[in-house]
Parts: sequence; structure tokens; C-alpha cells
Amino acid sequence: PSINVSSQGFTIENLAANAFRPHQQTVYPFPIPEGAAIRMGLDAIKNVGEGPVELILQSRGDRAFASAMDFAERVDLRQINRRGLECLIKVGALDCLGGRGQLLGAVDKLLSASSESHSAKEAGQLTLFGDVGLPMNEELFALSPDCDHEVSQREALAWEKELVGVYVSSHPLQQMTVELTDVITHHTKDIT
Repeated sequence: PSINVSSQGFTIENLAANAFRPHQQTVYPFPIPEGAAIRMGLDAIKNVGEGPVELILQSRGDRAFASAMDFAERVDLRQINRRGLECLIKVGALDCLGGRGQLLGAVDKLLSASSESHSAKEAGQLTLFGDVGLPMNEELFALSPDCDHEVSQREALAWEKELVGVYVSSHPLQQMTVELTDVITHHTKDIT
């Protein structure tokens, strides 16, 4: 899932010519055209309701979110709540805006920046240059001491399994499969 390209539900997305091609080895041929992949929808994430997903999609429009502060300024995070935002971060939907550890460490700053921005817009307050004076991305991450927390692969996979029901970015046994490629002599699908 990605806040910049995902829709409400699952969609088929054409991959760019230089994009990573997922390995497809299945017995059942899925009706997906060559050079395409399935994009997970935001509504598949637990603790993120239909209303917050629609709000994110409306706020995104046809322009992708450029940074975490751009996301906080354009999306009223008061309507998403802390738990929903954390779940979006944990499954990797905001990976395009920063690392999961960075973003989780800056959740309070994102929520307060969004609240200030939208409260100021509702009151009609602007700075001299026409914006609401939010800090830049670098300032946002520098303000929080927890932002340097590196999320381990195991922790990220556990979050994905818990919040989406499947492993999205990898699989816990993937490294073992790589290590066993020299040992494996036959695959079960080859045995008759």
C-alpha cells in the first residue's frame, strides 16, 4: 500500500519499464497483463476506516504527497487519529515520505502540525508569505529523539502480517530460500 498511488480497493497497476518485476510462480494463471502488478488498497489496512481513506484520497487528488509535512498540511490528521496514522506507517503506506522508524518517532509532531495547520486555515490565519508556517521535513525529524529508531525487517513483517493479514514487503522465509538454492535438488511441483 502507498498513500501516493493506492486507491480505496485493490487495483491493477502498470509498472514502469525500469520497475522491479515481482516473481510470479503460481499454478493458477492470474489474469494480470504482462508488466502489471496488483496494488493493495488502503481499505485493507486494519484500524484505518473508510472515512480516513476517502479523506487521504481527496487530499491527494492528482498530486502525490512530496513530504511528511506536505501530507500533514494537506490531510486533516485530526480525522484520521493517532492509531490510524500509526497503522498506515507500520504497513509501509508512508514509506515514500520517510523511514518507518522516523515517521513513528514523529507521529506527535505530524499530528500537532496538521492540527495547527487546519485550525489556522479554518480561522483564516496565514503567514506573511501565504502559508501557515509549518516546519520543514528535516526540522520535523530533527525535533524528535525517537526518529533515529531503525525498524528491523522482522518487526516490519510482523506489523504487516498483523495489520494487513499478509506479508507485503517480503516473507520471513525468503532469506532461507536464498540460502537453500544450492541444496535443493527438486521442487514438489516437479515430482510426479
